[in-house]
Amino acid sequence: PKSVSCRRTAEGLSMAWSRHCFDEAPFDLGYDVVLSTFTAGEPNLPADWRDAADIYKHWAEMQPWCAKRFADRSDVPEWLKSGPAMVRFGRSWLGRPDTIKRWLTGYWGRLFPESIPLITAYWGWEKVGSWVTPDYFPVFPSDEEFQDLVEFSKQYRCHAFPWPSGYHYTLTYEKEEGDTFRWDDRERFAQVAEPHAVHTRDGSVYRQKRSWLRGGETSAMCPGDPWTIDWMNEIALQLVRRGADMVQVDQVVGGAFPWCYSPTHPHPPGPGKWMTRVFRTQLETMLEQCRRIDPNAIVCFEEPNELFIQQVAVQDYRDWEVLRQNSPLVTPASVFNYIYHEYLPTFQSNPQAGNKLMAAYCLVNGQIPHMVPSQLVGPGPALNNGGFDEWSRNAPAGWDKVGGYRGAVWRGKCFHDTDETHGGEAGLRLENTADDETVQVSQNVPVGGGFLVGHTYRMRVWMRSEGVVRGNSVMLGTFADGMKVTGSARIAIPKDTGGEWVQGEATFPVPKDSRLLRIMQHLDGPGKVWLDDMTLEEVLPDGTAKLVMRPETPVDHAFMLRWVELFAGEGRPYLLHGRMLHPPPLEVAQVERSGRRLPAILHNAYRASDGSEAVVMINITDDPQKGTLTWQGRKITVSLDPWEIRLTNGN
Repeated sequence: PKSVSCRRTAEGLSMAWSRHCFDEAPFDLGYDVVLSTFTAGEPNLPADWRDAADIYKHWAEMQPWCAKRFADRSDVPEWLKSGPAMVRFGRSWLGRPDTIKRWLTGYWGRLFPESIPLITAYWGWEKVGSWVTPDYFPVFPSDEEFQDLVEFSKQYRCHAFPWPSGYHYTLTYEKEEGDTFRWDDRERFAQVAEPHAVHTRDGSVYRQKRSWLRGGETSAMCPGDPWTIDWMNEIALQLVRRGADMVQVDQVVGGAFPWCYSPTHPHPPGPGKWMTRVFRTQLETMLEQCRRIDPNAIVCFEEPNELFIQQVAVQDYRDWEVLRQNSPLVTPASVFNYIYHEYLPTFQSNPQAGNKLMAAYCLVNGQIPHMVPSQLVGPGPALNNGGFDEWSRNAPAGWDKVGGYRGAVWRGKCFHDTDETHGGEAGLRLENTADDETVQVSQNVPVGGGFLVGHTYRMRVWMRSEGVVRGNSVMLGTFADGMKVTGSARIAIPKDTGGEWVQGEATFPVPKDSRLLRIMQHLDGPGKVWLDDMTLEEVLPDGTAKLVMRPETPVDHAFMLRWVELFAGEGRPYLLHGRMLHPPPLEVAQVERSGRRLPAILHNAYRASDGSEAVVMINITDDPQKGTLTWQGRKITVSLDPWEIRLTNGN
């Protein structure tokens, strides 16, 4: 393991480079560490990070991890070289497999080209809960339902892609009263796994609290012990036997593969090169064993690392996520992708619904198109299941039960109540029994169709409550890209309605740059609240109102269709298989997006294996944009409609 750090000082920039090891003998690197300046490759142009990356790439292409370009690898299935798209379904979708089938039939299968493969990533397939390891099987909702879904999806060219959570071993999950948990696997861990776990420098077994475990904690297994490699391989085999042909080892590289000091494992104590060796062994043996069941199976892992490029076939890349630092000085730069684009395709693993800026960034950087699915197929109300009649496993269909916020665990409950309703067959009941309990059920409504920026809307809901101690609300928030708040409103929840139903409402505008409305039905502290017959209406200039309807296709459909077709079609030699180049100068207006000044047209350049070059461009605004592209010795006037995508070879 290595690290590089930079620190601003009064004198300039202080850079430090370190390689982590634990050795009693003098340590010899075996190579030189060189610090060098760099300049622009083109005269009269300022230097940027790509100029430094070019120096690094010249060296990297002589290393074993660049033995073959992606298009030339015989160990990669042809469908993956053809330009697939990707979609991710979470636990609420898996809880009702019919919703996934409906999306595949009514949306993907009906509106996208029949020749394009689809990677179907599944999150929340674990038996107990999302990211609860390693007692994964039978998978959620059941082995039979999952295998039936995977088999059904094959007619739509789908490739199932679950992500086991690496070397994590969940000791406890979802804390309850005292030292009790909804899931407690500490006894089995002590009996079976503890000798093979990571041990810290003081000799204790590694333990760490994790936010996604809602008050629980994990240990981590050490792949420096061959037992762990076999254990992880068996998990992958179980998934392939259930129909998966892609398996991602999550949370290892850059994640939870802590340094192990166990004196009983066959590796040197502490960090060292052995960590690279054993993880390569993990990937190679996992692939070999999976291919005994499915000859076209592939493996990959979370977060990029160049040392394993030839062992995997896709790369989970998260360059956009630097925006989580929420600083206007931080801007994503697709460095790994720039250096290794023609060697390994990447995808952004956490796409955000309605965030077309994020999608545009991934598009111009040649990443695999990744869709955020909507359970709403075809025309209908923009608000999904406002009557709460339909139910998923733990929340109303189309809604999410939020597990917590900023490290806090929300242990309150929600129920499908068929006894106390205002209308229809059922309603939603939120209920907390303790002072420290919170429950929230939320839904996002994307801007588009009948829900537009600059218009005024009204949310209405019928409520009944008893024993509510604190002030609570149905909270409404409008958000721009990156979940930046643009506006808010509230519908107060009464503390007690005396057994009667009362109607609450809030009127709110949709401000400029808003991409979605988030509806948060929130109860903090003891009490019961029933909600039913929620409606979203537009308030018209004459004071009347009409129900807000969604379009027949999702608001980002035209954008996604063009991206998917381009990636698999005329753009494939460049966006999938091409070498990334320095983008040529583009004179265009600057706009503010996600708190940053960005060009109104994002662009990038590529060279295909036949030597031809192309520029891909996209207008990231809701207005037409013009610019001047200087390329191949001439100036080209560019005019793009809102969110228009264009690939040009200069003709």
